[in-house]
Amino acid sequence: MFNSLLYSLIAISDFLLSSFTHFLDQNGELNFWLPMTSRRKTGVDLFCELGSGVGDFHPLTVEYGEVASFHGSSRAHHVNPNRSLWTRVSMDFRVGVEGYYDPDWQMNGTTNDHNRRKVTV
Repeated sequence: MFNSLLYSLIAISDFLLSSFTHFLDQNGELNFWLPMTSRRKTGVDLFCELGSGVGDFHPLTVEYGEVASFHGSSRAHHVNPNRSLWTRVSMDFRVGVEGYYDPDWQMNGTTNDHNRRKVTV
């Protein structure tokens, strides 16, 4: 029973992650994904659409020490379940691109989405 419940929750989380992506980020942001464990040990990849709303998910086979960048506002994305004995650790973040990023943008229905900081490099 526990296994079927666990796999049901995994299926629901996969659906939620990939289905609601378009509503969470503004178009002026780029997503970055940095795995901190080997995909060869965990079997976990980040899957991203090639075309917006097409559902043609393909893995971004990013190895430990590499980082992937993609436009997550226009491409649904998710990670597959980790069924290994290893713990998957990764970091994801977004960067606003000057000229495209709207510092006044807010998600509908919210009042304080992020504490935004400007960093000049």
